[in-house]
Amino acid sequence: MPAFARDILRVDELRYGILMASCGCGALTGALWLATVGHRLPKNKLAFRGVLLLSVMLILFAVNRNYYLALLLFAGVGLGGILFFALCNTLIQTSVPDHMRGRVMGIWTLVFGAMIPLGNLEAGSLASLVDVPLTLIIGALICAAATLVAMTILRRRDAAEEL
Repeated sequence: MPAFARDILRVDELRYGILMASCGCGALTGALWLATVGHRLPKNKLAFRGVLLLSVMLILFAVNRNYYLALLLFAGVGLGGILFFALCNTLIQTSVPDHMRGRVMGIWTLVFGAMIPLGNLEAGSLASLVDVPLTLIIGALICAAATLVAMTILRRRDAAEEL
């Protein structure tokens, strides 16, 4: 994001901070919305829609060159991200037996805690080979593709269980 803000949007440190805050505002909005109405909605579908929203907003963000539109798009990234992470966390904790919850959540934390820095390393390497917007688009497409694969697997599993 610092390279995107500096080289693509051509903003200073203050506007970069505001850009990052817009992502946080989107996440806060999503968290409050989930806390209000999330219990009445299908969590699996909503989690998948969250990551698809994140992917679409990130692609639109990557091709955008207007700072003010970037603020809105990055808020959408935050909203989609919190929908995915909060609901996945909830689904994991509610589907695991009590005696295994600590172990499973430890693995969940390890996986996401380790994947973020490794993903950042890969993204930085890719951005040095191609450009920053293309790197964001590739990352968003990978997220969307992984989501579609997971959705397909879960649908097949659910259909097989119904038989």
